[in-house]
Amino acid sequence: MTALSASSAIQRLVEQTIGLAQAMRLGDCDRALELARDMRDGAWAAGLTSLGATAGALVDHLTDRRVSLAVREVALDALFAEVHSVSAMHRANPVRAPLVAP
Repeated sequence: MTALSASSAIQRLVEQTIGLAQAMRLGDCDRALELARDMRDGAWAAGLTSLGATAGALVDHLTDRRVSLAVREVALDALFAEVHSVSAMHRANPVRAPLVAP
C-alpha cells in the first residue's frame, strides 16, 4: 500500500469514527452497525489488522442486542484509541506506518 492510499484509508476511518460516535449517541444502532462494519472491512483491506480486529469486536457487540450500552461504549473507546494510534503512527512516518501498525 502506498503512503497516499494509506493516508486516504486512515482519513476515511477517522471520518467514519466520528459518524459512528454520533450514531451511537443518537441511539441509531443500525447506522452504527453499518459504519462499524465499513470500518472493519476498510481496515482489513488497508492491512491494518489490529484496527480491523478492534472494529470487528465492536461489530460483534452491536450485533448482539443483549450487550449493554456500557460494553458498547467501552468497545467504541477502544476503537477510538486504535484509530488515534494508527493515525499518529502514520503522521510520524507515512511510508512505514502501514507496515508497523499494531
